[in-house]
Amino acid sequence: MLVVIAREDEAGWKSLRNAANMHLIASDQLNTYDVLVSDDVVFTEQSLNDFLVFTKAQAAVIDTELEEAVDAAVEEVLVEEALEEAIEEAVVQAALEEVLEEESATGVPAAADAVPAEVVAAEEDEEETR
Repeated sequence: MLVVIAREDEAGWKSLRNAANMHLIASDQLNTYDVLVSDDVVFTEQSLNDFLVFTKAQAAVIDTELEEAVDAAVEEVLVEEALEEAIEEAVVQAALEEVLEEESATGVPAAADAVPAEVVAAEEDEEETR
């Protein structure tokens, strides 16, 4: 039999510490193994209250950590998307400047087929996302 006792319950600890077939454990030390190997589990009123308070506090910590992890992941995805968009815009801008420099150097407007493939691909991707 597993008996869960509050740490402060000196009378309970002294009363049951020498009882045969009794396993005493403090409510904050309760674990799955001890529960599974025991045929019966007995809580004192105080130990049950302590255990419930402890598990609610643990659940709140886990919920907070989970929320923070999700927020961080979402922020990371948003930053990556913004970075990809900025890179794409920089590539298009660089290609456009290259075409404009070529036009000003030669004095002849560039033909539509003279536009670099990166610019065409980037513009097509941009149109698809809209």
